Amino acid sequence: MRIVSQNPATRRRLGLAAGAVLVTTLALSGCTTETVVRLPEEPTFAEASPSSTDEPRVVEEGAAAAIDCAGGPIEVPSGTTTGVEVTGECPTVTIRGNDLTVDMTGAVVDDVVVRADRVTVHASDVRSLSIDGYDTVVDLDRVADVAVSGDRNTVRAAGGIDAVSVDGDDNIIRAETGIDLIDDAGERNIIG
Repeated sequence: MRIVSQNPATRRRLGLAAGAVLVTTLALSGCTTETVVRLPEEPTFAEASPSSTDEPRVVEEGAAAAIDCAGGPIEVPSGTTTGVEVTGECPTVTIRGNDLTVDMTGAVVDDVVVRADRVTVHASDVRSLSIDGYDTVVDLDRVADVAVSGDRNTVRAAGGIDAVSVDGDDNIIRAETGIDLIDDAGERNIIG
């Protein structure tokens, strides 16, 4: 149903009202538009691809008894041969295999990490040694920092040790030229 007024004043008011509604609607529609920015699902920055020094090369089962780090970290897991000789420059050597003997005396190693039991390690100078296991024996020339958690581990340094932290029992840490700082949180440890 359409109502049309014959009165010119009323038509004029209706026309003005309709025009005002139209102008207001157009103005508001311009204000209510929003810019939509779609973010990518993936980050736009490029992550650094891992280099040979970031991810350790894992020594495969049945690998040769001599392994060259070739400037990158290596990991020695269970199932490898019982005797491993490490050569080259190694930022980190991580030993995860039980019942292993690892000779690093011919390598330049920054950090040695032992996360296994009944391991024997021979090394020259290393920056840090971390043992998290049982019945491990480490003989080396010099080490800056030693952290031992676990029981019945032995560390013997021909030179000195800067700092030792032990969280375990019945461990032996010896340095011929002394240990500067000792933190012993275990029981029956021999440190000196």
